[in-house]
Amino acid sequence: MQNPQISKTHAFPYLFILLLSLCLSGCDIQSDNTGSLNSQPLRLATLNDNETIDLEQLSLADQIKLYNLRFQLNELTLSATREQIEQQYQLGDAITWLPPEPITPSIQIKEQPSWTWATPTNTASSSTATYVDIACSYASRPCADIVNQLQDWMPVLKSNVEFRYYDLPQGYHRFGIETAAVVSCLSGNAKQQFTDYLWQQQGQLDMAKITGAIDLYSPNPDETYQCMSSNDTLNYVRSRIENLNKLGLSLTPTIAINGQYVSRGYELRHLFTELISTPQLTTMETESDVKWLHSWTPPNADQNWALVEYQGQVLRVTPGVKLGDYWVAGIQASGLSLVKHHQIAWISSPTTFANASTPNGLNDDLMNISPSADDTQDQLASEEDPRSEDRGNMEHKARYEALISELKAVPLPQHWLEEQLMRQEELEASLFLTEAKVEGKSLVKLNHNEIDNFYTSLGMKPGDVIMRVNDQWIHEGNNVLFQSLSNEERVTISVMRKGLPVHLAFETQP
Repeated sequence: MQNPQISKTHAFPYLFILLLSLCLSGCDIQSDNTGSLNSQPLRLATLNDNETIDLEQLSLADQIKLYNLRFQLNELTLSATREQIEQQYQLGDAITWLPPEPITPSIQIKEQPSWTWATPTNTASSSTATYVDIACSYASRPCADIVNQLQDWMPVLKSNVEFRYYDLPQGYHRFGIETAAVVSCLSGNAKQQFTDYLWQQQGQLDMAKITGAIDLYSPNPDETYQCMSSNDTLNYVRSRIENLNKLGLSLTPTIAINGQYVSRGYELRHLFTELISTPQLTTMETESDVKWLHSWTPPNADQNWALVEYQGQVLRVTPGVKLGDYWVAGIQASGLSLVKHHQIAWISSPTTFANASTPNGLNDDLMNISPSADDTQDQLASEEDPRSEDRGNMEHKARYEALISELKAVPLPQHWLEEQLMRQEELEASLFLTEAKVEGKSLVKLNHNEIDNFYTSLGMKPGDVIMRVNDQWIHEGNNVLFQSLSNEERVTISVMRKGLPVHLAFETQP
């Protein structure tokens, strides 16, 4: 590959971005040419030639806002620079980043967390504990995505990690205050089960779900209802939120690792790179459908990047980036490592794309790869093949089974389930037949106006049509719902709600 000179016209936009990033990150800060900053504070103004105003003197809220902007500008600068290097220079050229990273705000929360959970402590390890502070709301979809992902990673997280959760609902979070009040009224397993249930709702909360979960998990629902609606509880929740606001926290989610703020929108990337323990991962048994093309490896491994081919597109990736179900764990000159479902794979042996051009932008900018003539012929042959319908049905069934198997199950307390099943005749009587049929039999649905708390606790809503239970069709001649709940440890239920399928999963617990 040749190394042509860059024209002034072509280079100007990148030079401008670099200079702008340097100035916004602190033009008076000296860099050690590795992208790190020295300990000198960022000076913002000088008064009377003898008094300075530093970045740390601004309110935490302003520091966070500035950092989010500077971090995004720094990412844009790195992306533009990477593209320039890919287009103009050799793979083996030495790379040293000059723009310093923006100064990370420090967050010290003095409030006691609403609840905590931790990974096992490795007594044989000398590593210190890692603290992750999460200020969030149960009514927030981004918060639910983060917490659910952390729970999914639990088996492969590093040891000595403690997560500390703080309720921080905003005014636009419906039932944010109410759910925080309920959590403050619960303790032990009831609190854990209730919060797990809330996170699985992906921020889609209503009072029917909340009361159904209280009936399901609270050891004394009447006391919990009284506690959550009392002025003392509501004032307690609001005062904690106000204290977090006074500290400068007003964004949901807000994440800090060991007291260092994590930029908004990049939380999962940082959490992955900081918390995943590679030695705990097992080797991936199936071949990855990610193809490695090239890697660039500056001295700082966190700045490494690679070009990969995934689903017919070329992408630029960095450590912690997600590709479908894959996470990029690490990048080296000879390949990269991927994590999927608690397994790891090493990808090397570069694939050659003669017509591939470098993508623009960071991580998610794509370049389409046109299908080959052989692919087109295979597609046409499939359309003409009379067996293609059977294959389509098999693929649909495989996708359905894969979706069901990945559902996170809601725990059902055994004592609650036994009490409900004693009312089986009453519960069956509240089901109605529909005009829709399967196997020549009418499907069953719930009342459109009001339904029994049993169905509400299972996550169902008025008007839901019960389609399948553990992959068996439910209709007037076959209703195995109650039998499955009574005899099976894991039960999956698929309902049709306003024309869209909704899948639920449950596990019986003592």
